[in-house]
Amino acid sequence: MLNYKTSLNLATCDSAQEARSILSSIEASVASDSLNHAIKQLGDQVEGFIASGHHNLALFTLTRLAMLEDLQLNVERMANNVQSLRR
Repeated sequence: MLNYKTSLNLATCDSAQEARSILSSIEASVASDSLNHAIKQLGDQVEGFIASGHHNLALFTLTRLAMLEDLQLNVERMANNVQSLRR
C-alpha cells in the first residue's frame, strides 16, 4: 500500500537518519512501496535535470537516490530475515 505523503517526504529528505526516522513510523509493506515510489521519482528528476543541462542538480539528486536505494536494500534484507525466521 503506497503512501504518497511518505514517498514525497522520503524523496525530499536530506539525510539517511531523516529517512530512517520516517520509515520507523510505518509498516514494512508501506515503507517498501513508499521507498520504491520515491526512488522512481528521484530517477525521473535526475533524467530531467540531465536533459535540461542542470548537471549539478542531477548530481545532488543522485546522492539522494543512492541513499534511498541503500535504505531499500536494508528494508528488503530485514523483510527476508523476518520471513526466514517465520519458517
